[in-house]
Amino acid sequence: MPEDEPQRAGLLGVEMRSVPLDDGSVVTIVCDAGLSAEEALARAQSVVQDNNRGR
Repeated sequence: MPEDEPQRAGLLGVEMRSVPLDDGSVVTIVCDAGLSAEEALARAQSVVQDNNRGR
């Protein structure tokens, strides 16, 4: 499966998506299938912020 193609999880309605961030890094998130690119970016940025708070 190509890396740029979301991995679908059957009937669950979720997918793993690699989201490129503004700083050039890429974050892989699990999100609702069909989530818009803007919503996926916002979710990925939120995950990064949450992870950085724990440091």
